[in-house]
Amino acid sequence: MRFVSLIVCSCLLSLLACAATPDAPLAPVRYDPFVGDWLPKEAGGYVAQVFATGANAYQANVLAAFDDESSATPVAVLRGSRADGQSPVELSGGDGSGWTGVIRPDCCGSPQMEIANSKTGEKARFSQFMRPNPRLRIKPPEGAVVLFRERMRDGVFVLAKEHGLLLSQAEQNGGRLHLEFRMTNNESAAVVSAWAGAQIGLFAHYGRNDKTGCGTLFTPAPISPDVRAERALLEWQALDVETGDGRMTVFLNGVKIHDNRAVAGTSEKPAPVAIETHGAPVEFRNIWMLAR
Repeated sequence: MRFVSLIVCSCLLSLLACAATPDAPLAPVRYDPFVGDWLPKEAGGYVAQVFATGANAYQANVLAAFDDESSATPVAVLRGSRADGQSPVELSGGDGSGWTGVIRPDCCGSPQMEIANSKTGEKARFSQFMRPNPRLRIKPPEGAVVLFRERMRDGVFVLAKEHGLLLSQAEQNGGRLHLEFRMTNNESAAVVSAWAGAQIGLFAHYGRNDKTGCGTLFTPAPISPDVRAERALLEWQALDVETGDGRMTVFLNGVKIHDNRAVAGTSEKPAPVAIETHGAPVEFRNIWMLAR
């Protein structure tokens, strides 16, 4: 079963290699204060996700709420660019919806974004904000086995494609797995094999509803997450997996994205946790598993 699991994992990484952008730079991106989650200035208003689409170019997805089904169908999608790193970003819906907007840098605080709809008169204002993640720095419970401790440097290890497949020394036949990861580049991607059966794909596709969602199950056919709960580039994220009796439940950043899924090929025999990356490096920390 370990051999079969590794074959599936390797095939999945081959698909990722084909999907990666040719000759894309793999170095970690620089922090961009425009990228990430935006909260409304007025209570009960829309929220937004902003990500870079190129040099000084951005897309803003305006949403009814974070981390639920509504994120798949944004209220508005606006795109725009700026001449340099100090100028505002002029946004436009470009679809006849009437939405326009602007993102302004702020020398004394967080950036500000305003949008308006010329047809409906609707307006909204936002401030950039890094939402707390309730699943970060979770202390391993009593009886848990900490994985890959020998690879940690200051509590973190970096896995790049030249490292190949990484297997845990400890083996189990199900239970709980917790790991924290950070995507360093738009080309970052990883596969986590939780013992045997399904592989979980981790992708740097924040805000990109046209691409495979972070937390997609491969059994080997892909099963999209019930909701998109990934965070922006350079933010630490948390994956929690519960397996047993041929079923799997997956949480991403504390949000349930797969509920008690049947996983074909899951073995009751002990198997290791496997991690493999392709493309830009992925950082990991605080990885542990607990037997059921």
